[in-house]
Amino acid sequence: VDPFVLFLQTIPYRFFPLMMVVCVFLVVVGQRDIGPMASSEKASCELGAIREVKESNIGDYSLDTIGKEEDSPAGEDKATVDLGPMQPSPNTPRRWYNAAIPFGLVIILTFTGMYLSGYFAIKGMDDPPKETITNIFTYANSLNALIWASLAGCVVTLILAMAQKILTLVECMDSWVAGTKDVLEPTIILILAWALGSVVADIQTGRFLAQAIGGGLPPHYLPVLTMVVAYVMSYATGTSFGAMGILFPLVVPTACQLTQDDNIRMQAVAAILGGCVFGNIASPIADTTILTSIAADCDIQVSVVVFVST
Repeated sequence: VDPFVLFLQTIPYRFFPLMMVVCVFLVVVGQRDIGPMASSEKASCELGAIREVKESNIGDYSLDTIGKEEDSPAGEDKATVDLGPMQPSPNTPRRWYNAAIPFGLVIILTFTGMYLSGYFAIKGMDDPPKETITNIFTYANSLNALIWASLAGCVVTLILAMAQKILTLVECMDSWVAGTKDVLEPTIILILAWALGSVVADIQTGRFLAQAIGGGLPPHYLPVLTMVVAYVMSYATGTSFGAMGILFPLVVPTACQLTQDDNIRMQAVAAILGGCVFGNIASPIADTTILTSIAADCDIQVSVVVFVST
């Protein structure tokens, strides 16, 4: 089976991402949060702005002092906060297109780059297949498309910030470097996970596992077990791609050994693709969790606890 076709066929079986999309749609359309997220939203609205400030920055300043600065005696030194390169100034204008344009450009350029790379790859073959959308994206170089699209998004973001005089060139570069540092640790975890996945494939751990299990595991339990393992592994590593790189060499050979049912095999693959997304959303060391907390001005631990409990 073609990998890209299999990828598309597993979409209906990726229950966790599909449920997340449905929940987001319900929250947006219904304008109503769910469970602990609703109580946290209510508390945030009542307090106005909840910000956790480290003692090293402002000493004994706490939430109890918010709104009481005006009562302090004239001339008394007030605690100040070093916002840092990743924290916007309170006077920064909030314009939706400063986020929509770069993100939209990344999406458009990614698919355009994948289409063009796949198209020219087929054109360069001695015995090319038909130029269908499926074949074009099958032979596309998605990595190059993502790299160039991300670079274009960064450049456009810098241009927008400097053109509107929101940031200077120095401030833009400081923010870019600080953002790179935030995703450095997840990147290292991802590389190590890929390396472990290669080792697992080379020593044929999946084949050994399938032989060790033998007939002890009913094949129809494999997708459920895979889903649970994907949840735990992605949460522990904080990266969906890293967990996928470890699980694919283990689960796919095991599924092929246990059953000849293509539907169960497809469900096992879908369990990997869908279950590993959990870590990207719920793990406190995931890059997406960190960036989401920064964007929402929310403490990482609070964000994780509220999401998992919801």
